[in-house]
Amino acid sequence: MTRTNLIIPYSLKDELKQYKPRWDVECKTWYYEGDNIPEELEKYVEKVVDIPYKDKDVYKKLYSSMKFDKARKTWLVSAEDYEKIISKK
Repeated sequence: MTRTNLIIPYSLKDELKQYKPRWDVECKTWYYEGDNIPEELEKYVEKVVDIPYKDKDVYKKLYSSMKFDKARKTWLVSAEDYEKIISKK
């Protein structure tokens, strides 16, 4: 079974629970376990972005889903914000 990490806004967690995302306490992240992710969760799929350290504060203001993964030492955003970022490049 496939695990897909998600970036779900806290304000939407209860609304999206009907699609069966799960919370990983250890990693402190939402994920979906299964081969076919529901369409309603697709825009929350976690994506890695290359953000220069000096620009991190600007990006964090523009993209609310942005967070730093300490274990992987990389910036992450939701698929929805990822599309916005790559369309500006």
